[in-house]
Amino acid sequence: MPMNNRQVRVVDPILTTVARGYQNPQFVGNRLFPEVPVPISGGQIIEFNKESWRKYNLRRTPGGDVVEIDYGYAGKPYALVQDSVHGKVPREHLRDGAVSPGLNHGTIATNAAMSAIRRAQEIEQASLARDDSQYEASNKISMTASSWKNPDRNPVSDLVTGKQVIGDGIGFEPNVLLLSSDAWNAISTNPHVLGLFTRGEVENLIITPQMLASKLDVTEIVIGRTSYINDQGATVKAWGADAVLAYTEIGSMTNALPSYGYTYTLEGNPVVEQTWYNNSNKSWMYPVNNEYSPVIAGADAGYLFIDAGAPFSG
Repeated sequence: MPMNNRQVRVVDPILTTVARGYQNPQFVGNRLFPEVPVPISGGQIIEFNKESWRKYNLRRTPGGDVVEIDYGYAGKPYALVQDSVHGKVPREHLRDGAVSPGLNHGTIATNAAMSAIRRAQEIEQASLARDDSQYEASNKISMTASSWKNPDRNPVSDLVTGKQVIGDGIGFEPNVLLLSSDAWNAISTNPHVLGLFTRGEVENLIITPQMLASKLDVTEIVIGRTSYINDQGATVKAWGADAVLAYTEIGSMTNALPSYGYTYTLEGNPVVEQTWYNNSNKSWMYPVNNEYSPVIAGADAGYLFIDAGAPFSG
C-alpha cells in the first residue's frame, strides 16, 4: 500500500513545538474561529441552528424514554487547504559555512514561516466573517451611509441591537466583538461612546479595548489590524471597515459545542518537516505546513456591522 503524505513526512518534533507555540497578537481571527482538530482533510461541517440552544424537558418518568440530544447536524462540506512555506537560512548567515544551522536559526526560520502561514489564515478568516451572504437579514446591518464616524450615530445602540438579536436567537449573550482598525478608530472617538466614561476614567479621552469591553458588557474586544499586499501591489486591510459581534467558544478544542465559528485544523498541524539543504540557493530549508479551513458553524450566533468604520462626510 502506498504511503500518504502524512506518513512520508519526517517531522522535526522540536521545531514543530515551536510552530505550534507561535503567537502574534496581530492575528485575531482565532477569537472568532478557534482551532479544533479534525482527523481527516475533508468532511461535513457540524453546524448549529436554534435547536442547538433549545431548552429540553429532561424529566423522566419511571419506564419512560430518555431524551436524546444531537450536537448539531452535518451541514455543508468542508475541505482543508494546505499552506506550505520554506523558512530559509542562507549559508552566509552561519559563521562557518560548513556547519548546519543550530536551534536558534531554526527557530527564527520557523517563526518567519509561521508568520506567513498565520497571515494567510487570518485573511481567509476575515474574508469568511465579512461575507454578508453568510448572515440572515436580521443578523447584519449596512452602515456605509452612516458609520460610527458619524457623531450623531450611537454605536452603543447598534451593539445593543446586535446583542439582542443574538441573545434572542440562541439564548446566549455574545462574548466577542472583533473590530477592524477603522471600526475601532471610529467607535473609540465617537462622542456617544466617550460619554460612557467619566473624566477620571480616561486620560486625554483615550480609551482601550479592555475599558470599552467592560462598559459594553462583552467579554473581549479585539482589533483586526492585519494588512497585506495583494497581487496588484496594493495594500489591503483584511478586516476592511467592518465589525463582527459573536458568541464563540473561546479556546474551544471541540467542534461539538454550539459556536459562531471554528477553524478546522488537521490533527498534529502545523508541522515542521526535516531540514534539508538547497544547493541552488546555498540555504538550509525548513518546510512548515498547515492544513486548515475556517467555517461558520452557527450564523445565528453572529452579527455583522458592514462598514462600521467607513468614512463619513455628512
